[in-house]
Amino acid sequence: MTFFFLGIPLAFWRLAGSRGTERVLRHIIMRKPHERLLRLIHLPRSESSEYVLIGSPRLPPSLAWRLIQVVSIVLLIASNATLLLAANSSAMTEVTYFFGFGFVSLSVLVPILALVWAYEDAGLRRYDNKENTLSKVGTWIVQFFVGTGVASAFLKFVLSLSGGTAVAGGAVLALIIVLIFPCLIVTLLYHRQWHAKYVRKLLVSRTAQELRRKALTITDGSQNS
Repeated sequence: MTFFFLGIPLAFWRLAGSRGTERVLRHIIMRKPHERLLRLIHLPRSESSEYVLIGSPRLPPSLAWRLIQVVSIVLLIASNATLLLAANSSAMTEVTYFFGFGFVSLSVLVPILALVWAYEDAGLRRYDNKENTLSKVGTWIVQFFVGTGVASAFLKFVLSLSGGTAVAGGAVLALIIVLIFPCLIVTLLYHRQWHAKYVRKLLVSRTAQELRRKALTITDGSQNS
């Protein structure tokens, strides 16, 4: 059981980090197909922006905020998906759905966030030509998934459980033990064992070299102006 709850998510996280970090940067982030999604959900974006690699790679001094991000995304997706697909079911059925959606989120969707962390720690930034400002990559993902809506969605899920307060309380405690702990452990293990390696791998890629040259061009242009 330990291998299942920890091994499968870690395998997906490692696959995303080892195979996807440079590919996603080159084929998705730099080509900007996600700008259409930002337009649809009305999140801030800039038509005059480009990506550059600046500064020195830096790992975060604390993982507290990243742990919060992982737990928030898992709870949000699991709560909303369960309310949508298993509403008015028995408490046991809802809890099963919740755990299933949470486990899938941790294994398949949160690795996208791990890519964002790699770009952030490598020094990848979005440069706005008009505003002459730099911002972190993937800020909109955190804005979209992490916030007060997480607590609200989880509370709605808890209140939807049939069987009374005792059943709801027992179900919540079980979910914290069975689902939240893997979120924390997987995030910690990934950062301690592999994250720094994937950041270094990104920094020596051909795409990273191109972005460094672009950053030098921007810096020279700013100094000349």
